[in-house]
Amino acid sequence: MRAQRDATRRGVTASGGPRPELVWVGDGGWIACDPVAGIHDPRRVLAYLECRDSVVRLQWVRDSADVVEFSTLREALDAVDGAFIVGGVRQSPNRARGR
Repeated sequence: MRAQRDATRRGVTASGGPRPELVWVGDGGWIACDPVAGIHDPRRVLAYLECRDSVVRLQWVRDSADVVEFSTLREALDAVDGAFIVGGVRQSPNRARGR
């Protein structure tokens, strides 16, 4: 458990791979980005997250327009992390379901 907490703080998953980065865009909005993709690579953006009224809404940007709701920003980021293998190999976002 401690290793997992430490890995999360370092920006890597428990398995050792990099976690998606969160970029604050203002007023409760965040963009989840693939840290492996270049800064100008359009595949860098994985999802848009918005925190409003005690709910985090996650809008998938790649291959899907689904919106999923979560109770916390951490749960939403974990869903992004679970739906994408960071570095460009995509898994189905349907695996990451909120509430």
